[in-house]
Amino acid sequence: MSIRDSVSGAANIVEGSARRTEADFLRFLDISFSSLREVEYYILLSRDLEYLSNEDWEELAQKQSIAAQKLANLIRSFRR
Repeated sequence: MSIRDSVSGAANIVEGSARRTEADFLRFLDISFSSLREVEYYILLSRDLEYLSNEDWEELAQKQSIAAQKLANLIRSFRR
């Protein structure tokens, strides 16, 4: 799994929050969401390559899914 993508998602939220306009912040939230989707892929790939047990995969996939849902809700709240 890419640590860069995991850290990048959070860093983009922080960077976007310092922007002057809501549109800029939203752009960074979208980038962060893309990073979370990359993490989802790496978790699945790690399981498929047997670097992760099914139990570890389920735990990580659930955490990634929760984070993605929360971020998607935040993005939706800005687009209303």
